[in-house]
Amino acid sequence: MPPEKPRPYLLFNSFLLIFAMHSVQVGIGILGFQRYVYQQAGHDSWISVILAGCLLSFILWIMVKTLRTFDHYDLFLIHYTVFGRWIGKLLNTLYVIYLLIAPFIIIMNYIDMVQTWIFLDMPNWVLSLLILLLVAYGVTGGIRTVVGFAYLAVILTLWLILLVFFASPYLSWNHLLPIGEHSLKEILLGTKSMSFSLLGFELLYFMYPFVKEKNKVTRYVQWASLSITCIYLIVMVVTLAYFSGPQLMRSSWATFTMYKIVKLPFLERFEYIAVCLWLLIVLPNIMLYLWAAIRGIKCVFFLKENHSLSICLVLIFGLCLIFRTRIQIESISNIMATIGIIVAFVYPLFLFTCVFIREKWLKKGGNQHEANNS
Repeated sequence: MPPEKPRPYLLFNSFLLIFAMHSVQVGIGILGFQRYVYQQAGHDSWISVILAGCLLSFILWIMVKTLRTFDHYDLFLIHYTVFGRWIGKLLNTLYVIYLLIAPFIIIMNYIDMVQTWIFLDMPNWVLSLLILLLVAYGVTGGIRTVVGFAYLAVILTLWLILLVFFASPYLSWNHLLPIGEHSLKEILLGTKSMSFSLLGFELLYFMYPFVKEKNKVTRYVQWASLSITCIYLIVMVVTLAYFSGPQLMRSSWATFTMYKIVKLPFLERFEYIAVCLWLLIVLPNIMLYLWAAIRGIKCVFFLKENHSLSICLVLIFGLCLIFRTRIQIESISNIMATIGIIVAFVYPLFLFTCVFIREKWLKKGGNQHEANNS
């Protein structure tokens, strides 16, 4: 018997997908993605950003096409339907692990940023515990609460991106020339590095069943894709014009380094405020991943949501206690980057192909059955 559709009081308006996607894609990554892209594509890194945005738009279109085939199913139910019970259970378990590691990496990178810019000696467990308590409070409210918090977070913090224009008097546009100097291979490698910063859109697989106007999903996710790409492109271009190559390679948090230029009459060290405000961006990011992981645990292991939430919080907190150094976090982030690109950019193509073949096979079987009856 097919699962019931989500109840009406759990649904949210489709335009909120723009804010939900912003909250998961414009997070910690935008603060230091420039160095990794520059390592591969140099001053042509802005081309890599555009290519990554085009790839993002295409993958989102593929994902929506897949989801429309099943209407109110999320990815976990699609796995069971397409691949059967045992393979579906294995795929869902692997996806849950991915959904749990992602918020751990986000938390640890934010803690590293706080320790770098404000509290050098703040213990990891204090910050991670405070963040997880806030996340638990939000997740218990359900998807509408999480998406609503994402909306407020974007509205309250989007202006922070515009502050990079305080660097305009110090920009040297000659740093962008000559255009196209790097090879296609180098630019594509830069696109791969850029793709890691765009991860998070794969959560559409789990939010889609809770959207009211499903016929408008494609429009809003494409608008989200375009606006997110423009934000990353603006930040990358300003960064390339502000830093020289050696300076950028030494800067772990290039965007935040530019915030040091911001001087206000009533505030001299604006980056301190920016670090604190960035928590509003990080929280809905973690909430959405954790909410999806809880749904996965419920679907695979049939645990209640409260029990699933407790298990997830304990696991993430335990990981925060085990992996504490910057070297460890960078190593895990690099591994997660490769896995994330496969999960978010490659797997949707594979799943779409499997769904397409299944639908053709079912349609062919149905036509043969009708022919035999006639």
